[in-house]
Amino acid sequence: MAVFRYPLSTLEKHPHYDLMQALDERPRRIPSKYFYDDRGSRLFERITDLEEYYPTACESEILHRHARDILTDCGVPKYLNLVELGAGDGRKTLHLLKAARDKGVAVNYRPVDISAQALDDLQARLHESLPDLRIEPAVMDIEREFEKLPIDPKERNLVLYLGSSLGNFTPDEQRVFLDSLCEKLHSGDRLLLGLDLKKDPAVLQKAYDDSKGVTRAFNMNLLERLNREVHADFNPNRFKHVAVYNPSTGAMESWLLSLEEQSVHLRNLNMSLHLDAFEAIHTETSWKFSPRDIKALAHTTGFTRLASFTDYRGYFCDELWTCP
Repeated sequence: MAVFRYPLSTLEKHPHYDLMQALDERPRRIPSKYFYDDRGSRLFERITDLEEYYPTACESEILHRHARDILTDCGVPKYLNLVELGAGDGRKTLHLLKAARDKGVAVNYRPVDISAQALDDLQARLHESLPDLRIEPAVMDIEREFEKLPIDPKERNLVLYLGSSLGNFTPDEQRVFLDSLCEKLHSGDRLLLGLDLKKDPAVLQKAYDDSKGVTRAFNMNLLERLNREVHADFNPNRFKHVAVYNPSTGAMESWLLSLEEQSVHLRNLNMSLHLDAFEAIHTETSWKFSPRDIKALAHTTGFTRLASFTDYRGYFCDELWTCP
């Protein structure tokens, strides 16, 4: 069990309250947003370059082939407020930004990410390719600061939520998030949503547990981040990275498995954990989707589907939806 030394009345005011809550649950969790400190963001960039990790290559292919089609389905407005949630390094988005330039669409690009370093790198990269592009980055935790999303009330908005990020939410959280986004957007605004499709589990296993160990390092960095930021004493050598696909739910799950009975202290949280041998800490779930799942998701959240774009292998899709 977890032992808290803060008065219960003050827990919710603690900046790491979500982490403290998650570590006290069964199974224990570390919220996946903690992946993306500066080191985690760099590791994720390395993951996206791995041959086994197909989502980035698939989505880059889609945007390269269909950027003009996407803008056409957006009505090719004279001005476009392009908001990208969880922008990362922005490499895939470059295809869309160049297509907008070629079509004479003036874009105000507003990348949102939890990592300030990722946004600095993105801005420097795009300045080389599109020096005249207007960029207004925002460091933001979209789960906590949803109301601050930079939606333009007077112009056409296109929100990008790429890279299967929605799949990190539970099905209920997915619906709540999309419901809230549809309410925040205006009639005629667009959402381009990246969704990872259900496929052979062997393909998924290699993507989330690669041969070079980069996904393992990405998962283990959670423990190292907690050691750095909350003065915990996790020993990564006492844990194992585990990635497993559940075909009945369509969820790819990542875990940190305690290899022995141990106690861990998180000094800045005034919190202690006792872990049994082979007790697992959940770090991420990535839900995969079927065409039926996607149709139902749009229908229940108020969006209208305009188009669906897939890569040549049918591994991934980008869905273009609009608010009625």
